[in-house]
Amino acid sequence: MHKFIVNLIPAVFAAALIGCQPTLEDEVIDEQEMVQLEQEQTNKLSEQQNANLAKQVLKQSRAVAKQEALKTSIPENVTKEELANLKAALATLTENKQASSANSCKVMAYGYKSCGGAAGYLAYSAEQVEEGLLQELVQEYTQYEKQYQLENKMVSTCDVLPQQYPAYGNGQCGMSTEQRF
Repeated sequence: MHKFIVNLIPAVFAAALIGCQPTLEDEVIDEQEMVQLEQEQTNKLSEQQNANLAKQVLKQSRAVAKQEALKTSIPENVTKEELANLKAALATLTENKQASSANSCKVMAYGYKSCGGAAGYLAYSAEQVEEGLLQELVQEYTQYEKQYQLENKMVSTCDVLPQQYPAYGNGQCGMSTEQRF
């Protein structure tokens, strides 16, 4: 009887192991499930990529539309007075430079030089200025200045203005040629 039990234990163990092994059908189903999961993940990634691509295309088309609208709004025969008025509007928009921290201080290039680069820089407080409006006005001024220079066959000394960086002191924004923060 003891021999029978000793011989029976490995046979029962072997039968249990055989019962735990997946059949060929189970392996095929698992592989199909894996392929389906991979396809679902690929589809999700494709949807995300398509959505991101659509957002980028929309941004670019809006930027192009703004540029085109700006081009069509530039009159011929730009006058010094028009340039002066736009420059005064920029100065008025950025005159309040109060800020509660240095993080609010910004600098923006504006204008056009026939050799390339900006004609100047504006320091402003993001707390006091609606930046979208400022960017639009800077673009308009720059286009007008470029048109004025082209119409009047103006040339530049081709000097390069040093890069300006935001500066902060006494609760006011300013600018400096040194990057401080």
